[in-house]
Amino acid sequence: MEPLSDCRGCGAEFVVPVDLLDIVDEGLYLVALECSSCGHLAVAEVEDAELETLDHHLELTTAQMRGEADGLAAGLEPSI
Repeated sequence: MEPLSDCRGCGAEFVVPVDLLDIVDEGLYLVALECSSCGHLAVAEVEDAELETLDHHLELTTAQMRGEADGLAAGLEPSI
């Protein structure tokens, strides 16, 4: 099974939950997911553990992007 973070449309690792559609059962949710890269939408039944894994992945990815942006910004600063 592919991780929730992987887009079935384009393969990018930028899938984010956009809406909780229903609580199916205790610890099981119907969630709308969207790829931030290509806009692909999907609906999936996911368990708590899967959502926690996705949340952790999103936190890591966001921190990496911030680090890259900071590095780029530092490279653009004039060195006087």
